[in-house]
Amino acid sequence: MNRAQLIGLLAACCLIPLTGPDAQAVYSQPASTFSAGGGLSSSASYSNLAVIGQPGIVGSSSSASYAADHGFLPVLGGLKILYPVISATPGTFTFSLVVNTAGSQTLTVANAGGSNLEWTVTKGTPDSIFSASPVAGTIVGTNSTGITVTANATGLSVGSHYTNTLTVSGTGISDTVQVALALDVTAPGTYRLTVTPVSNTAGKGGGTITTDKGGISCQNSGSNPATATGTCQADIAPGTVVTLMQTPDANSTWATWTGDCSGSSANCQVTMNGNRVVTATFPYSSMAKVNSTGTGYESLALAYAGAAASDTILARDVTFSEAVVLNGSKAITLSGGLDAYYAPLNAWTIISGSLTVSQGSVNVNRLEIR
Repeated sequence: MNRAQLIGLLAACCLIPLTGPDAQAVYSQPASTFSAGGGLSSSASYSNLAVIGQPGIVGSSSSASYAADHGFLPVLGGLKILYPVISATPGTFTFSLVVNTAGSQTLTVANAGGSNLEWTVTKGTPDSIFSASPVAGTIVGTNSTGITVTANATGLSVGSHYTNTLTVSGTGISDTVQVALALDVTAPGTYRLTVTPVSNTAGKGGGTITTDKGGISCQNSGSNPATATGTCQADIAPGTVVTLMQTPDANSTWATWTGDCSGSSANCQVTMNGNRVVTATFPYSSMAKVNSTGTGYESLALAYAGAAASDTILARDVTFSEAVVLNGSKAITLSGGLDAYYAPLNAWTIISGSLTVSQGSVNVNRLEIR
């Protein structure tokens, strides 16, 4: 039987699939692993002459590879393939992923031939979207293996469509299998808005963030974000424009927005076309401040020590429990009854203790000593 007759017989009996124009295999592999037809091997040579009906081929097991140009072996009931045959299922992977998520499916690679299949997987185009693992291996005999195919939609645009291919090939054989890959990136049902109010000073100051949508009302005192209380997160529909509003506490001033907001205005807006994170940092206002330097202090005595020879001390509308001694030969104006912005209020600063001027001079405004 010649090769053409053999191919025709194979096609007619439909025992195995044919690929290529004539299904003739030219296969090379290490001689020590060649198993086509169940031939014999020894340390000196490889021989498959002992199999009835197989073309007589002899190769050296010490050579780099064993080349065979034979294709099929007649056996009882049909024909046996003498080279590896690759199959891969499914032939198409379609992913539909929410933006910033990933998903995986399994590609099954099988060997239907008569020799071990040393396989590799390569991508058609380099990208960071599709990946396969593992990308190489060996299938011994007529077995199969699973390959994890992953699509990653991190950082991709909602509504975008991406394609690529995987090619499965075998060592020494020209036939390959192509697998189509496709990814559609979708919007989530909601995006998450997370807000955090903090003070710029540990243990002091702070404020509240509220929103016009999402029901957020988040409060915090001090600089530790973990101590925030209330509703600080909300899941909001994509595309929603949310207005965030800040309210400083009595000891703080307007916050600076950071994250997905910026500036120091009372309100800011974010559009929910992705997860959004916003922080409002509220500046703490010290109980007293030296006007010439802007340095804040928690007592009048310390403020006096930090003042220049001629200076003004600005005091908040609070009570100082201390004995204040002014003995530095300084000319000081002590202006009290001020708010957190050091602006005048219809209020008084109270010294619960005493005020003694032993040197220098002091002018007082809205200061009460009890």
